[in-house]
Amino acid sequence: AVRKPDTPYGDPWQIVHVFDGNENTKVVCEGYSKAFQYLCDLSGFEDEKLACYTVAGDMRKVGDSQPGPHMWNVVTMENGKNYMVDITNCDDVGEKGYSEWLFLVGTDEGSADSAYIFPMGNMRIQYAFDEEIIDMYGDILNLAPSNYKPKIAPTFNQYPAPKAVYGQKLGEVAIENSNKNTPGTWKWQDPADTSVGDAGQRQFTADFTPADPETYKSVKNIGLTVTVAPKPVADPVITIPSSTYDYTAHPITPKVTVKDGDTVIPESEYKVTYANNIDMGTASIKVENQAGGNYTLTAKTIEFTIAKANLANAKVELSVPKDGYVYDKTAKTPAVTVKFGDQAIDKSWYTVKYAQ
Repeated sequence: AVRKPDTPYGDPWQIVHVFDGNENTKVVCEGYSKAFQYLCDLSGFEDEKLACYTVAGDMRKVGDSQPGPHMWNVVTMENGKNYMVDITNCDDVGEKGYSEWLFLVGTDEGSADSAYIFPMGNMRIQYAFDEEIIDMYGDILNLAPSNYKPKIAPTFNQYPAPKAVYGQKLGEVAIENSNKNTPGTWKWQDPADTSVGDAGQRQFTADFTPADPETYKSVKNIGLTVTVAPKPVADPVITIPSSTYDYTAHPITPKVTVKDGDTVIPESEYKVTYANNIDMGTASIKVENQAGGNYTLTAKTIEFTIAKANLANAKVELSVPKDGYVYDKTAKTPAVTVKFGDQAIDKSWYTVKYAQ
């Protein structure tokens, strides 16, 4: 079917006959090359650079004067290099094929513009591209100087176990490759500013690039478990609304805010203990770590002052008879009780004066 004027786009039955399962139908180079192209197009490859092209030209044994029209394929592999594939002459139906010499092969003899020569046992075979093929594909026809060498999968006897601290970003977490593995480097797939999350174990996806990319494959989408430790806070910043409070006869418990630098630490991360916070004098607040959270706080104590009460805020009660007093020209001096809440204040804190 190659170069037949009545089939300018080729013989469609050639590719059909490849898959029809009928031993009586015949397939030539057009069917082989187009079937290989078809299967490549249907395949999903790990590397997007892999591509197959169907080409045409002349093929002859070096030394023969008369070349013959032929179809074959050029394949771009994951290393970015191009290789020749001649499925027709790899087929061992009826006679020995030459898959070891004509499948994913390169050569340093010849060029795309003239012809390429491939050693094949005791023979040397020449492949020359048609001019329209050269115009169509250009540099894709420049073949690698040597045969394709399949890469092997790297060995991972011990996956990395990265460690992080709460509050870190993923880009700050190093991935150390074990010396038990194939040498190479790891890189996180997620953006560098991705949070590592709460303390505990989290899984993120990484890619592995071997140190010897000519021998080993790169591997993508490997899940690595990151152990996130609580963040230690050696000197938490503890603040309360005021440093001095009036005596109230009740426990004074100012609201506590704890920070790691400028970051407010949630109340669930610590416990607060108040001491000497009823009577006048110096009271204290102790902040201690609450286990199981995202922080490990070093215990710290701050103080505040309980000052003498401001009586303007007190409640005054008079002990007046239920029915009041009867005027009898004598001074009436009902008992006075001063309270903060339900707590009466010691009488030595105040004086009482009666008028009129």
